[in-house]
Amino acid sequence: MYQYLKKIIGLIALIIFSYPTQAQLGNSNQETTLAVDNSIRYGKLDNGLTYYIKPINGAKEKVFLKFHVKAGINQQEANQLDIAHAIEHIAFHPTKNFPNSIYSEKLLDGLGMHLYDIYAYSGRTTVYSFDAPNNDPKTINTALTWFKDISNELVLSNPVIEKVRGELRQEYITRGSDNRDKFAAESKLMSKMFPTFSDKSNFLSYNKSFKPEVLRKFYKNWYRPDLTAVSIVGSIEDVDDLESKLKNIFSETIYRENKLKYKNDAIQYLSLPNQFKKVKRVPDTIKGYLDDFVETWLIYRYESAKINTWEDLQNEKIKRIFNNVLMERLHRKSEVYNSSFTVSSHLPYKKNQNPNIPGLVIKIKSENNSERKAINETMKAIQQLKQFGVTEKEWKKYRFVEKANENSIPYWIEQIDKHFLYDEAIPSNKSSYLAQWIESLSRESFNLKLKNLFPEMPEDIGIIAPAGHLALQFKEKQIRQLIAKANKKSYQSYKLVETSKNLSSELNISKLKEKKIISRSIGISGAKEIILENGVRLILKPNKISSDIKDREILIKGVSPNGASCFPQDDFYSAVNSVQIIKHSGVGSMNKFVLDRFLDSKGIKKGPVSYVDFRETAIQGAAKSIDQLETVLQLIHLYFTKPRKDRIAYKDWQKEKFKNYKNPKGADVMSTDLYNYIRNITGDSTVAGDGVFGLKLLTGTENYQGMLKTDLNRSYEIYHELFGNAQDFTFIINGDFNTKIILPILQKYLGNLPKGKDSFCNHIPKIQTKFEGPLTKEITAKGRYKIEGVQYYSSFIFPVKNPDNWKEQIKVDALGWLLYHKMLQLRFKKGYALYSVGSGGRFNKDLSRYEIGIRLLAKSEDLNALRQEFDKIISNIKSGNIDESTFSASTHRLYSSYSVQTAKDSKEIQNKLYNHYHYNQPWIKPAEIEKFVKSLTSKDIAETAKKYCHEDNLIEVIMKDKQI
Repeated sequence: MYQYLKKIIGLIALIIFSYPTQAQLGNSNQETTLAVDNSIRYGKLDNGLTYYIKPINGAKEKVFLKFHVKAGINQQEANQLDIAHAIEHIAFHPTKNFPNSIYSEKLLDGLGMHLYDIYAYSGRTTVYSFDAPNNDPKTINTALTWFKDISNELVLSNPVIEKVRGELRQEYITRGSDNRDKFAAESKLMSKMFPTFSDKSNFLSYNKSFKPEVLRKFYKNWYRPDLTAVSIVGSIEDVDDLESKLKNIFSETIYRENKLKYKNDAIQYLSLPNQFKKVKRVPDTIKGYLDDFVETWLIYRYESAKINTWEDLQNEKIKRIFNNVLMERLHRKSEVYNSSFTVSSHLPYKKNQNPNIPGLVIKIKSENNSERKAINETMKAIQQLKQFGVTEKEWKKYRFVEKANENSIPYWIEQIDKHFLYDEAIPSNKSSYLAQWIESLSRESFNLKLKNLFPEMPEDIGIIAPAGHLALQFKEKQIRQLIAKANKKSYQSYKLVETSKNLSSELNISKLKEKKIISRSIGISGAKEIILENGVRLILKPNKISSDIKDREILIKGVSPNGASCFPQDDFYSAVNSVQIIKHSGVGSMNKFVLDRFLDSKGIKKGPVSYVDFRETAIQGAAKSIDQLETVLQLIHLYFTKPRKDRIAYKDWQKEKFKNYKNPKGADVMSTDLYNYIRNITGDSTVAGDGVFGLKLLTGTENYQGMLKTDLNRSYEIYHELFGNAQDFTFIINGDFNTKIILPILQKYLGNLPKGKDSFCNHIPKIQTKFEGPLTKEITAKGRYKIEGVQYYSSFIFPVKNPDNWKEQIKVDALGWLLYHKMLQLRFKKGYALYSVGSGGRFNKDLSRYEIGIRLLAKSEDLNALRQEFDKIISNIKSGNIDESTFSASTHRLYSSYSVQTAKDSKEIQNKLYNHYHYNQPWIKPAEIEKFVKSLTSKDIAETAKKYCHEDNLIEVIMKDKQI
């Protein structure tokens, strides 16, 4: 009876939620349009500008302001390539009311703000963000005045446009140089298939020659009140006063009369006839790699881009669940070694993913002429889902829609973005209604809705293939016939791949007994220091247990002082790659794919991962509960005792290395190559990475070349030696746990790790700590990228006699942040064509030396001037000529990094424990560190620069393209 009443109550609640009130109905069309949530102050000025004011209770005084422009690449003409992006950059140069730009350090310092609080994004639309740390009227007024300048008062002079021209060029090179051919091919395909998408393959030549008037014309046409909005979300005390202030500032904005009609690119796209487009790309010529990679895009369009009724919102949820299930099923199809294809599905609309269109986008990446097979398998997955629906297990996994926290600032920012930029409704009770609705929806009802969710045939088909590939000969009719034939086949319902629920088949758990503790003590860190009878050392430091289960985390890291240095130099790459090969192969009888599914079934996001560095080997994992921790420990035990050797998996690992080098996933190979060269010439054999849930892995061209020098058998021999002696390892465990509960589990799994030879590590070369300078090197880039200028690195390298001086390390860090802000001034104050600027001051713990310097990408003709600028910056700092506002701005990140609050974070605690026990760094109380950091003055930093920034310690490296 109770369950029956519960269902009746739920049904009544659903009916109540489903029936929109008059307040929720729009004025223009009461049957279709939902009114904006009544907790938002929403309106339009007479000139057309829209505004949203959303107060959030308990928002800790922060206020997030945005200026939205409903124009970006979607309004660009053929001769306006990246012009919307250029205007976004111009907003950060001087404007009418900010002659020193919004990035004036003096201005921001007076507001208690920093450079990182103000940013922008330009894509299909353009959004400017101002994250105010408080609701102080002066801060809010500054934001609104800046937005007003952007809307009507940008300085579009020739000198400013020339500066921005250079910035865009450097940004393009930084972001796209690693894989320009692939980027160019995708750009061409999108420009053919989707209205308003521009072909950016000729960007560099266009960037040199576009006329300033083109930019001014775009600004005049599209930066107008009827296409803009201001949104304010956060701790707002007086909504009426803020609304009045906003109206006063923006009512003066003049509506620009022009005859250009706004192009709704979503509607334009949906009105196009079905498309079939092919693009030829330049094939790659990497040694040992056959480039026959083909991309096939299948696009199923939405019927409409509008989401302004409850039914529309429900359908959007259904589409998202459909896509999530389809993504997982398609992913499973490629879960074999040396797979000839992979398939992914996306609903990119409103997520600013390319192509950002209203529809289901399926991307098939195939090789070895497997295009037909890949299409058949993709259609099979879609038809199985449409015909038979989701399984009970899938429904339980994907139907859950967590009710949004209506005091969450990110939630309201996202909802307002969608409402203004994409016309998605935000009625009152939106989150509650949708959560209740999906909860009441049965799997059978959901499956019925899937049958007609998308058409049988994709409206649009695109192909990208290397020149000369047979795929470029495909006709549209052939592909559509292939899809139609696959759709008509009779399929059985989808069978989920069974996943082992435990590791009992891999571990003889009954024989693993708790090993004795032979030593207990309390360290200066306050952690319990325990040694087990096999020599394993445990460091246990529980944090205060969080009241929110979602925030609980247990971190574990096992680290040994032995690494690649224990073996001959010829074995270096076999050593550092050994753990990756094992990870790719699996443990026991479980290959990589079985293991991934097992971890997913347990809800473990960070399965055990390992790395081998020059003088270090580590394995680490994370868990949300004691049960998860036991699973992680079981897997750590298996990685020590039963690493899987699989030559097929090894070949697949090599293949992935080829692919990742050819198509880097967001990696900046160009910069990495520069750093790798610097490491090598300064005697630093350590591998890049932070070592605390960041892996120390080789990257860049050296990573690819090192793979070619890696021997499978030797890698396994090295792995067994590194992980064959438990007494070499110290396991650091911190987080939300009770020591009495987890200690027996640690004794069981870590206490039974194998105890090998006393020591095998005899091949330890002397570490070079002294650097002989000054040194200037000019080198040629060896990667696949084009620098189109120069990469420049300049650094002072100074050997450290006292590695325990934590105060000196912080001073060096502070000097690095000051340098960063000084280098940014070269862009925003002096107008150098810079985008990617790096700098830092760090203590290299492996080599016991300080490294203080900069890295930048610049135009060749600016190099000498920039070298002189850097010399001048160093001289000014050493002489104490440091602007206090610049110093204040540079300490923001420093204060954050060393604050007592930051020190409470589990990852920070583990990092501190790792540095203490592995590098013998002193254990200092967070309050003492914070007090010292806040006591630093510009004079302290000047003295630090005098001490370490000597010409004799200077290294300069200039990387250029190969001259043809």
